Amino acid sequence: PQASFPQENTVNFVTKANLVPYAIHHLLQANAEKKPAPESDTDDEHRERLVGLRGARAASFNVNNQVKGGIFRGTIVLVLHESGKSPQEDTFEILFDNDGERQVLDLVELYDALALYMEVGEETEEENKLDWVAKKRETSKNVQACLLKKFSKIQKRQEELDAILETEGSIAKVLGIPPLVQRGKKRSRPSDGKHPNPQQFVSKRIAKWFEGPDPDDPTKSVSSLFFGTIDYISNQEGKETWWHVTYDDDDMEDFDIRQVRQGIADYEKNKSKDPKNNQEDEKAEAV
Repeated sequence: PQASFPQENTVNFVTKANLVPYAIHHLLQANAEKKPAPESDTDDEHRERLVGLRGARAASFNVNNQVKGGIFRGTIVLVLHESGKSPQEDTFEILFDNDGERQVLDLVELYDALALYMEVGEETEEENKLDWVAKKRETSKNVQACLLKKFSKIQKRQEELDAILETEGSIAKVLGIPPLVQRGKKRSRPSDGKHPNPQQFVSKRIAKWFEGPDPDDPTKSVSSLFFGTIDYISNQEGKETWWHVTYDDDDMEDFDIRQVRQGIADYEKNKSKDPKNNQEDEKAEAV
């Protein structure tokens, strides 16, 4: 965010904490902001304006084998759209500032993230006084207004947020509660991160987005979708359950419950792209 947009033949970068995850996206967004905002965006223009916006989410992350929850800030880095489908079915990838953790959001979750960021801003008062934060908030405000005008599900969600604001005085009092804390509150007891029936996820297919260098241009990065299968429960000791995942390219990883749910959700959104799923369909047709 503290990077200057190219002027003449020079490019000036100012080093700042958390610059790497989203500085390039900020430059792209700064370029887009030079164009006058249209009265009504086309779908592609609308998607372009989303990239680079700041969002906030209540989340729980595993840090040194400890689950830490709270409000985390991040940047919208990717809009996933399938040809022929409504913009309401788009999904959006947010890159969190803490260690590059990612989440895929649906349209309502995106709206919540934008709304929560508008309320909580950046982590420090000093950052909130900076020009780039004010610009991000102004652009986000315009985008939220566009979403509200276009989509009925967002209109319904805004009514719910207005009700929360009226009763609680702050949407952060509801949206700012990490998922694990919310589950514990419903059960009237703290959650220890274990799942009551971990075996139910074994053999499930998952999908996960990874970022890597563009084969055609190593100076750029691209996000690629990888598929895998939950093989077995790798660890039930301590305060969390872990599941072992083997990707189709034979790479392996351990998932906690949050990652399992995210992986299954991402798979459901993208299972038409799963080569193994297509192979099964071809076998069924052959029979």
